[in-house]
Amino acid sequence: MSGSFEDMPVPGFGHSLDEALLVQWVAGVGDRVRRGDVVAVVETDKASTEILAERDGRVMEHSATAGTILKSGEVLYRLAADQPSHAPQPSVQADERRTPMSEMEERISDVMLAKLREREPSSGPEDLTRPVSELDLDSLDLVELHQRLERELHVKGDLRETAGFPLLSDFSAYFMKLASGQ
Repeated sequence: MSGSFEDMPVPGFGHSLDEALLVQWVAGVGDRVRRGDVVAVVETDKASTEILAERDGRVMEHSATAGTILKSGEVLYRLAADQPSHAPQPSVQADERRTPMSEMEERISDVMLAKLREREPSSGPEDLTRPVSELDLDSLDLVELHQRLERELHVKGDLRETAGFPLLSDFSAYFMKLASGQ
């Protein structure tokens, strides 16, 4: 570890939701997390959502306890990062901050949301964080989702690797990894 500490913020919850109830810490103080691991579970008035680690490292401190109302942008936990963080970016408009990887994440989300809306037209981005078992998708739909993501991103994945994914966000993380060449 490099010894660098980062204050990890509460993410935005979309659809103009700026706060959520901290339901549970999944990663305890002292636990190692990898990018994409579930750190905490929160609940908005629309859905229960998992907050995922953005970086590899060790959780050094929680900034809130279960039952606390969190606001987007507040510090959620402190992480001892495995790799030095990148230099802070200058303050710019959101559209100017977009990176090829954030555009890729958006493309993946769009494909997954389009698939959900085939079955349930009222599906929204919050449904991408729900367990697959709660969604009206069967194994054939998941195979088609996998194939669509391969076509859309011009990558080749292994359907067997995605077979047991419990969350749609796991599909997103898997295809982000493929798209980034890792």
